[in-house]
Parts: sequence; C-alpha cells; structure tokens
Amino acid sequence: MAKKPINSKYKFEYVLPKPQPYIGTYIKGDLAGVKVSNPSYKKYYKDILNGPTRNRS
Repeated sequence: MAKKPINSKYKFEYVLPKPQPYIGTYIKGDLAGVKVSNPSYKKYYKDILNGPTRNRS
C-alpha cells in the first residue's frame, strides 16, 4: 500500500535568526563552529594572552 502525500494549505519555512554580537565570558573560543570572543576581556587580559612584554631601554 503506497502512502499518499499529505496535502496541506500551510507551508512552513524555517529562517535562522540574525547572529548577534557575543557578550559572554569566553575570552576567545569556538562555540558550535562559530568563533566568538569578548573584546573587553581580550583587552583586560592582553598581557596574559600575549605573554609578558619587556621594556628594553
């Protein structure tokens, strides 16, 4: 017995929402394949992320 196609007068389309700026606590990372970073945290922790800098005189 073959299945009959369902005739519906409604069509549903799924539209993804527009990506919003990331404001979480990740300094730099990857969430579900999307690269995210928090610029404020990156600025605050720049010495830890980039390593110490020496002032050569």
